[in-house]
Amino acid sequence: MGGQGEGGCFEMGQGGAHSVGWRGEKGQPAQRQGRGHNLKDDADNYQTLMHTISTIEWTSLLTEPKAVLGPYGGSPPPLSTFAPHAWRAQFDQLAILGQFTQLPVNEPTSWGEPGNARADVVFEFSCTRLLRVDGFLKASESDDSLHGAPCGLPGDCSLIALPDFYLFDEERSIAIPWKRFEFQQSNFSIVLEAGHVRAYCGQRAVGQFNR
Repeated sequence: MGGQGEGGCFEMGQGGAHSVGWRGEKGQPAQRQGRGHNLKDDADNYQTLMHTISTIEWTSLLTEPKAVLGPYGGSPPPLSTFAPHAWRAQFDQLAILGQFTQLPVNEPTSWGEPGNARADVVFEFSCTRLLRVDGFLKASESDDSLHGAPCGLPGDCSLIALPDFYLFDEERSIAIPWKRFEFQQSNFSIVLEAGHVRAYCGQRAVGQFNR
């Protein structure tokens, strides 16, 4: 199997998806073809490929992994530490804002004073084909929304690649899978499927969410 790089894009071997690589958006074909293509129709080694997909780091599914890997020194926090406090939707674009409760070993100075640093993070989803939301997000005991420091609670969270393609270009042997994001608390759940997923940490997170 191929190596892992940037972007959420599969690079297939000859005759199907026999090798897995990664390319950023700059490596995408100029013309998008075959959206909705099913991986099972093309991969002789489907089970092997899907095992590889299921074991990769969640940041590999992001369009810009370095936006998270950079502040965290290449070792991203687990999604179980994501504590959202707000979400919004406009047409097929969604954003979820919150914090990672796990800070980097070397905290960026722009994230706040030692002891008061916040790992703000926003997940952005575009070309969304599915959205299900139920309930309301719950605030933590540390919430200070009154003074501009909202704080939510972590929950069961996952980001995985699905077995069908958002973008499939057989001629150039490139495929971008649909991604599925899920987050669940006792009184809240959100499930969505999107073609592209981005995440930004630090001061940029709030700006991205409010734009």
